[in-house]
Amino acid sequence: MYKRDHILRNYYRYLTTRPHDPNLYDVVESVDELVATSPADAWEVIKELIDIAPDDDALGYLAAGPLENLLVLHGDEMAETIRKGALENRRVQDALARVFLPPISQVVKRALGEWLDGSTGEA
Repeated sequence: MYKRDHILRNYYRYLTTRPHDPNLYDVVESVDELVATSPADAWEVIKELIDIAPDDDALGYLAAGPLENLLVLHGDEMAETIRKGALENRRVQDALARVFLPPISQVVKRALGEWLDGSTGEA
């Protein structure tokens, strides 16, 4: 079970601390596990992480990791939900522009193609 507040409090702390604090790596693993097993919950956490990203580098890391993985693993299921988030929040659009995907399905392309950076293939 993930602890949302723990993730929100420590995700970027782990990423920005050098050297990385190994005691905080569980936060990264928790987000990865959410993406793999609970896409709707993962999206809610990712949206909040997008909102609190401290800078563009952090947003890029989130986009290239959890957001990209969510689209690869659950894109067809989550595309319309993510589209709604992008229409409501410019930062979600900014995050999507930093995603680099392997070939994607037509469902994802139709729903999110206007924000993805054009470097996507088609499945």
